[in-house]
Amino acid sequence: MGRVKAWMMEQDKRGYRSIEDKYVCSKCVSDYAIKEFIKENCSYNECSYCERKSKKEISVHFDEFSEFVLEGISTEFGDPHDECVGWEQGWVGEVFDSYDLLQDEIGIELESEDLFKDLVESLSDRQWCKRNFYGLSPSQTLKYGWSRFVGIIKHKSRYVFLGVSEEEDASEHIPTNRFLDAFGAVAKRLKLVRNLPAGSDLFRLRMHGPEVSLSSAAELGSPPDDVCIFANRMSPAGISMFYCAPDKETCVLETYDPDGEKHCGTFGRFNNVRNLTLLDITKIPASPSMFESGSRDMRHSIIFFREFLADFTQKVSKDGREHIEYVPTQVISEYVRYALRIGTARIDGIVYRSSHNTKKEAIVLFFDSETCGNSGESKPGTELILVDTSRQTFTSADA
Repeated sequence: MGRVKAWMMEQDKRGYRSIEDKYVCSKCVSDYAIKEFIKENCSYNECSYCERKSKKEISVHFDEFSEFVLEGISTEFGDPHDECVGWEQGWVGEVFDSYDLLQDEIGIELESEDLFKDLVESLSDRQWCKRNFYGLSPSQTLKYGWSRFVGIIKHKSRYVFLGVSEEEDASEHIPTNRFLDAFGAVAKRLKLVRNLPAGSDLFRLRMHGPEVSLSSAAELGSPPDDVCIFANRMSPAGISMFYCAPDKETCVLETYDPDGEKHCGTFGRFNNVRNLTLLDITKIPASPSMFESGSRDMRHSIIFFREFLADFTQKVSKDGREHIEYVPTQVISEYVRYALRIGTARIDGIVYRSSHNTKKEAIVLFFDSETCGNSGESKPGTELILVDTSRQTFTSADA
């Protein structure tokens, strides 16, 4: 009995039950971090699950595998007793057994059903809940902060929100007046920056009547301040910016609204005169595995940014409410323009996914009409040069 008790105490201390004489190879798992762990630590030449054998070392003992998986799980899930989850004839809150945790919450992918069964058995009859059970995860804190930020600047305080005080406990959310700094910190952490080399092609499309002919930078570049009467995704009425795309197709998607009639439009191809630094929110990395110890601090930042982008690029109907719906992205854009620095670089614009085709990129540059010039001209402050133009007739089939 003493030996059994000692064995059980050792098992409790480890957190998993030993399964002897079984070995796991990297081909039996899908998660890249677990694969890498097995490859770096293999010391056996057979796999008990795919029955592969080799003259080389290809597998780790099941207990090593189970311990590594448990270490990753424990970064985000813990024991409901330790997290002080309430009990009233059952847990008061979301608690999982090992099977549901692995299958549904984590979605761990193993190539062998027997390996999954052994892992569940190894974790025994443990129960799990999220860590900091009554609080918010880092990604939830950011998401909730964004939601509050949007609500306040759309419907409460649009221009002086930095001074808005909030009565709620700030330990459980990001106060509205600090959200932009939190956003900037995530952008820096993820290194969301792109260099646009001088001389890159940037296309703009302006729709017009059949009798109109456009050929100058003044006509095809950023609109003058006094004609910026419509709100755009990144700029409110009255503030001129240079909306463009690296290809004509995206210009059509972003500009042409088919109504069954024929319309004329003119493309302007511009080149930037210097290297530009852009905030690129199209290249969000894949969310790191919870089993990759070196990237766990990035995981929640990426989870938040992916959810944030769904709001950032959503379609907005031009029915008058765009003056409200565009406010959050306009504020983010202004923050990026005037306050955000990545390294020492000042940001010249933002690359984002087209709301009409998320496989396409659109760009906004923080350049007004005074920065657009014609080829061959030389004037101070010129950032963009009109290289050439092309005219096109559009029908609904071009949408």
